[in-house]
Amino acid sequence: MTTTRPATADETDNWSAGWQARLHSGLGSHPLPSGAVNQHVQRRLQQLSSASERAIECLVDERGTAVGVVVMTMPGRADGNAYLLDIWVEPEHRRRGHGRAALAWAGSWAVKHGGRPAFGIDPSDPAQVALLGDFPVRARQMVKAVAEPIELPPGVVGRPMTDAEFTGWRAEQVEAYAVEKAEAGLGTIEESRAQSAAEFDELLPGGVATAGHALRCVEVGGEVVGTVWIGHGYAPEMSWVYGVEVAEAHRGRGYGRAAMLLGEQTTLEGGNSWLGLNVFGPNERALSLYRSLSYDVFEERRAAD
Repeated sequence: MTTTRPATADETDNWSAGWQARLHSGLGSHPLPSGAVNQHVQRRLQQLSSASERAIECLVDERGTAVGVVVMTMPGRADGNAYLLDIWVEPEHRRRGHGRAALAWAGSWAVKHGGRPAFGIDPSDPAQVALLGDFPVRARQMVKAVAEPIELPPGVVGRPMTDAEFTGWRAEQVEAYAVEKAEAGLGTIEESRAQSAAEFDELLPGGVATAGHALRCVEVGGEVVGTVWIGHGYAPEMSWVYGVEVAEAHRGRGYGRAAMLLGEQTTLEGGNSWLGLNVFGPNERALSLYRSLSYDVFEERRAAD
C-alpha cells in the first residue's frame, strides 16, 4: 500500500532540481527555442511559488521507503482547478501501483480544496500518457520553426487591420474565444466571457496600435475573408498566434491556411523565427490544419470533468 507524508526540506530540494531537469529535457525534445524552454520552466516555478495552497508529498511504500513525490497547488487567483504539477516515482519502484496511488491522492486533495485536477503533460512521454491519458484534453500548445520563403496563395493579400475594423473584430473575437473556452470545459459561458474580455483588454490596450502585436486581415478580391492576430515576444525568438478566424461564409476554401501563412510571414517580420499557438480540445478542424502545416504539440492541458 502507498501512503503519503509531507516531504522534508532536503526531499523538496531534490525533487525540485529533478523536476526542473525533466521539464528542460522534455521540452527540449520539441522544436522550441532555448529561451522559450527556459521561460516555460520559469512559469511552472512561478505557479508553485505563487500558489495559495500547495502540497509536496513523499510517496511511501509498505516498508516505509520513500519511492517518489506528488505535488499539488491551488492558484493564487481561483479558476476552479487544482493543479497537479508532478507525479514522480523513482525508476526502481515503478510498475507497483505507486503512480496510480499518487493520482488518487491528488484527486482527493483537489476535491478537498474545491477544485478539479488539472495538469499539463508532454504527449511524447509514454509514461505520462499511460498514467494521465484518460483525462480529457482541454487544450494543446503547439509550435513551429518558420523560415523564408513563405508565399500566400494566388489572389490572397495580407494587410494591417484598421481602427474602424478593430471594434467589430474585437466584439466578435471576445465572444468566440469565450465559447471555445466554455466548450473545452474551462468554465461556464458567463465565466469565460468575463475572462475573455479581461484578456483582450490586458493584451490590446492600444487596439491595433498596441506595441508588440500585429493584427492582419486576409483579403481576396478586395473583401476581408479572415484575420490573424500575432503577438511578438511571447518568449525569446518566439511569436504567438492569439487568434485566427475565417468568416463563416468563406470557410472550406483554404483561407484558414492562408491566414496562418500570413501569421508566419508576420512572425518573421517581427524578428522571430518560431511561432506558437493554442488550440482548444474539441477543435479538431483547427488541429488538423495546424498539423498539416507541421506544428508540433509540445504540451497537452488536461483536466477532470
